Amino acid sequence: MILFHISGEHPLLPVEEIKAIYEAYGKGFQIIANSEHMVVSKSDLPSGVLSRLALTRAFYPVNRIASIKNLIKDIPSYLQGSSSFSVRCSGFESDREMERLLGNSVKRATGIDVDLKSPEKTIYLFKLGRQLFFSLRKSSPPPLSPRDPNKRPFFHPLSLSPKLSRLFLNLARTREGSRILDPFCGSGSILIEAALMGLEAYGLDMDMEMVWGAIRNLSYYGLSARVSTGDATNLEEDGFCEMDAIVTDPPYARSSKTYHWSLPKLYAGFLASAYSCLREGGYLVFAVPDNPDITSTIGASIVRPISPFEMRSSFSQYVHRSLTRRIYILRKPN
Repeated sequence: MILFHISGEHPLLPVEEIKAIYEAYGKGFQIIANSEHMVVSKSDLPSGVLSRLALTRAFYPVNRIASIKNLIKDIPSYLQGSSSFSVRCSGFESDREMERLLGNSVKRATGIDVDLKSPEKTIYLFKLGRQLFFSLRKSSPPPLSPRDPNKRPFFHPLSLSPKLSRLFLNLARTREGSRILDPFCGSGSILIEAALMGLEAYGLDMDMEMVWGAIRNLSYYGLSARVSTGDATNLEEDGFCEMDAIVTDPPYARSSKTYHWSLPKLYAGFLASAYSCLREGGYLVFAVPDNPDITSTIGASIVRPISPFEMRSSFSQYVHRSLTRRIYILRKPN
């Protein structure tokens, strides 16, 4: 069992991201307990895989216990050979008071000292409803801040954040070796995260300056992807076929370049082209402004014979007072 401490940035997306990673690696995702910021899954996945998560703060391999008394009874075997320990609790009426009480009880039972600054071992105790879980190991995804757009050599104000780039890639059910395409690659945010995740990444943009900037940013992090100029509404002519996933953030701000395209026509043309170059079972993940004109265009496009995607899910995400985006997760049927 694994307990996920998820972020509160969105009510649904953190769990959807975890579910997507389980699906990508052929594992069933079954929630056996949950609270506002914690979810326990019945099945395990390797720590390296879970480190890909963007909206999870930490994850713990856990065991379920019947009572705190049982934990105190068994704790000497868990702490055997340790010179110090600490206790961290979550989900109780007073986490700090529970940490103090459990710490004192464990010290009496084992004779091992409590050390709150640098303990040799830490006991993690979680309460989700009436269920109790404990763990002796905490893991966290690596920080994304070193790749913030304003820290790259080529900066663009509309660049997608590393967090959202990684989220989109995870929602697309990618795994190591997957072939992914970003046909609106901009300064390379999605390509950077894809390369770090071990994906085979391809990027296109109609703006040569963006292509140059994406290549420069990839090189800055010691990464590589195939990046070139190209038309997102005519991907077949650029030689793309049988892609495992298309993950992108199309232009939707007033300052974005759309050349001769209106946004609805651009999106409709892109969806038709994306359908033709995805493999069967492949995923398309992208975001657009959440307004009726654009979402109706998306809805009409994915039910046409030329691009009959399966709608897996969509999520509305507030960005700021003038923008709420809708994230789409589409699948090409087998």
